[in-house]
Amino acid sequence: MKKLLRTLRCFMPLLILIFAVNYYADPASLVNKRIERETARLLNDGYNVTGVETIDDRAMISYYMRDRKEAVDCLVLGASRGMQISKEDTGIDATFNAGVTGAELRDMISIYYMYTSRFSAPARVILTLEPWTLSEKYTNKRSITEGYYRFCEEYGLDPIRTNNFRAQAEKIYELFTIRYFQQSINPFFSGNTDIRRHVQATERTQGDEDIRHEDGSYAYNIRYSTKSDVEKASILSDMEKKIPDMIRDYQFSDTLKEQLGEFVRMLVGQGVEVTFFIPPILPDYYSYLAENGKKEMFDDTMSAYVDIAEKNGIDIIGRYYDEDTTSRDFYEVLHPTNEYVLELFREFRENQ
Repeated sequence: MKKLLRTLRCFMPLLILIFAVNYYADPASLVNKRIERETARLLNDGYNVTGVETIDDRAMISYYMRDRKEAVDCLVLGASRGMQISKEDTGIDATFNAGVTGAELRDMISIYYMYTSRFSAPARVILTLEPWTLSEKYTNKRSITEGYYRFCEEYGLDPIRTNNFRAQAEKIYELFTIRYFQQSINPFFSGNTDIRRHVQATERTQGDEDIRHEDGSYAYNIRYSTKSDVEKASILSDMEKKIPDMIRDYQFSDTLKEQLGEFVRMLVGQGVEVTFFIPPILPDYYSYLAENGKKEMFDDTMSAYVDIAEKNGIDIIGRYYDEDTTSRDFYEVLHPTNEYVLELFREFRENQ
């Protein structure tokens, strides 16, 4: 026992150093939300913001909603495949895209509740719906749940819960790891004297880094958004070999379908014009998934969305499979290009 204590004392200074550096740099924003607050401030001040690739966008949206100065006419909710939707796409100047990476239904409901805690219901809400939105196995440890739990309580629904304590414990543990320490000091080896990440206001709409526009829409960096057909084919091959977890582990949830239906009925009851956006998938990848046991995923979720839409008089933009698209309409296999999204929303724009 004494030997163990002596060993621990020897390593304690190293552990403290690792923790201190990781806490200061915090490249993945595990605990330090400095740049999320700064991003939210800049967006609220009307600037585009660069350097946002690795920020905690859920925290950023929370800060943004807390400090937003004016109501919006069109609120966009959903995951990264709908984060390109901009005011140019909707034709509505007061549009804000509150999408977050990997969003699930609980995020969308919670962010809507954040917004309506300060403003009345917007005139329009666009919901980006994925094949895995109705998969209970896709519950994300990062998800915002406060508004979702309130919603379930108000409407007598059984919420889907995740262990947030475990998620927080995992973040603290990561601050003591060598792996995270290496990420923290990487900027130093690139010639930067400050290892902390920084975001900046910019007038550009696209550049060498990803940009979050003042209307919340997201622009991928030039390198990512101009991949060659050869690069896209390589990504397709990789994704066929290793199907993403949210697709591989898909399991349809009647509970989530019920909650989505109730959320939509609530919106319609508040006078909101709701639109569903179903982002297409590269046809080659869709066909691969459908031929390898995932056709039911597409059929079940699309049937559920159509059912909810028809019962509530909702328009649907897009569909999972669009045979007229090519690789040029996608940044890789899942994310449609800005140009393609603009085309998909043409009728929506014309009706404003």
